[in-house]
Amino acid sequence: MTRSIHTLFVAAFAVGAAVVLQLPAVGQKLPPPKTGPTATPKERYEPINEPVKRDVNVRVGKDKPVPESLKKYLVPDGKLANARLKIDAADTTAVADALNNVDFHAELDRPKGLTPNFVVVPNNIDARISHNVPEFYVDFPQRGAKVAVAVFDQGLILATHQEFVKDGVSRIVAKTTRATARHSTHCAGTVGAVGVKPIAIGMATMVKIFSYDWFHDSQELLNDADNFQVSSHSYGPLSGWVLGNPMAGWNWWGGLNANEDSRYGKYTDDCSQFDEVLFQKPNVTTFFAAGNDRGNAPLSQPTTHFVVETNSFSSKVRPRIGGATGLDSISGTGLAKNVICIGAVNDIPQGAGTNAIQITSFSGVGPADDGRIKPDLVANGFQLVSTSNASNTAYVEMSGTSMATPTAAGIGALLCELYKDTNSRAATSAEIKATLIHTARDGGIAGPDPQYGWGSIDALAAGKLIQGTQGKLIDDPSKNSVGVNETKTYKMAANGEPIRVTVVWTDPAAAPNPGGVDDATPVLQNDLDVRLISPTGTVFQPYSLDLANLWNTTTGLPNPARKDRENRVDNVEVVDASSAAGEWKIEVKAFKLKVGAKQSFALAVTGLKPVE
Repeated sequence: MTRSIHTLFVAAFAVGAAVVLQLPAVGQKLPPPKTGPTATPKERYEPINEPVKRDVNVRVGKDKPVPESLKKYLVPDGKLANARLKIDAADTTAVADALNNVDFHAELDRPKGLTPNFVVVPNNIDARISHNVPEFYVDFPQRGAKVAVAVFDQGLILATHQEFVKDGVSRIVAKTTRATARHSTHCAGTVGAVGVKPIAIGMATMVKIFSYDWFHDSQELLNDADNFQVSSHSYGPLSGWVLGNPMAGWNWWGGLNANEDSRYGKYTDDCSQFDEVLFQKPNVTTFFAAGNDRGNAPLSQPTTHFVVETNSFSSKVRPRIGGATGLDSISGTGLAKNVICIGAVNDIPQGAGTNAIQITSFSGVGPADDGRIKPDLVANGFQLVSTSNASNTAYVEMSGTSMATPTAAGIGALLCELYKDTNSRAATSAEIKATLIHTARDGGIAGPDPQYGWGSIDALAAGKLIQGTQGKLIDDPSKNSVGVNETKTYKMAANGEPIRVTVVWTDPAAAPNPGGVDDATPVLQNDLDVRLISPTGTVFQPYSLDLANLWNTTTGLPNPARKDRENRVDNVEVVDASSAAGEWKIEVKAFKLKVGAKQSFALAVTGLKPVE
């Protein structure tokens, strides 16, 4: 949270203030716009139907005491390093005390948003085709029966829907007391509908699904992580231009004078909290939606709109989210290091080449403010028919990164089961992430980029990597780990195929970034370096984005990632090279370890085989 927001909030809630600002009632209409329509016609938003609250979320400095007056606001975060508080906005004294405490990092509470719903007739089955899931089903017997997925979402999944029930028993386990929600039920169907209605068949048709709400997601994940291997999160904070929340018409969540909401690209406390949870629970693979904010703005400006952070109206002209390039349009926990952030692409016809991989018009794109590659991957999020909570036989069509995320999560469940059946142990999240990134089909420009990340998920290729028939995940006896100034060397021989080396590690949490818009301070804690050395001594470096040169104004596309330096920001490193006969070396070195004496990592290799 920027200092300007601190100042505004203290002014509104300071002890003894003459006026305490209150938000208008949800649904209160804005004055008519000065010119032009107030909304783009392409989409409608599913309402949240929750009272808008402007509470304050507080992260307490490590080992710092919590004042007695604020202990009632402690959130039970289990074994996380920092205590956290959620302070009721109505308690103006507590809010002021928290914001003036130098040991606290405070962020204004923002409700979680939902995907826009496009009124079209689409299918889950198209998502399966887009990512070679039918081909996976031909080659592999796994259907998800031995694993479980946690779906964190708006409310309860309709457990009695025909797609989840067999012989009177449902595969849905309720972990929330909230009412059933259409959005939650739709996402669950994409993960694992059995296919009673064939066009609505999910990715993992026999998977068990735990149904959570989104209100205490990180704490519940930490407490219950031993029960599931994958979690799916199709939501994020309301940011920038938002239509219809908290009021009818356009709302601005980025501050009175701001042209850009500082949350885009930012490593927030939510990111830090999830990174810490996933560092403690390294066998849970977590997927987060990239959001659908790119391009959001009124069709014409100036338009009278409500500025949420200041409870005021404004006619200030502000750019579309992402501006002319669309870059920097992801906010929320998808920007964490240890999650897999998922963007949305259109249907990819069966057998089509990589040119058919096309990002949707709405999908949020990166990079993170420090230059990390986000989104990590893309999946089909356009025109999916899936389960609805309207009845046990109802279906509904939706589009959004909310739909792409459970597509990825369902495939993740298949891979977790295959890995366990193949290796007699549970996969780490780093191994699943490395598998998905290593085998992804490149979209957009060659190499990673801030629109498609590492590319579109390929379930069949990922399965073959785990099985060892197309590349291999290297399962080293020393558990693939390195200490400070230690280098681990793998000697390999080329097999004639293009060479790719992928290293992924689960990085310790960093402190949230308190800077303003586009603060590029790196949040990587443990920095590993990967080098690929050819038989002639040529050194191949990993990809990294160039923050100073992201966009090519001539082509209207991102510039290619660099391959001439060490990567100092990502906890994913990929090296590509053409094949050449002779002995190759892969070197993994610990350049910097801020946490722990060693850092473990996952290693995937294609085009090379170990030297006997």
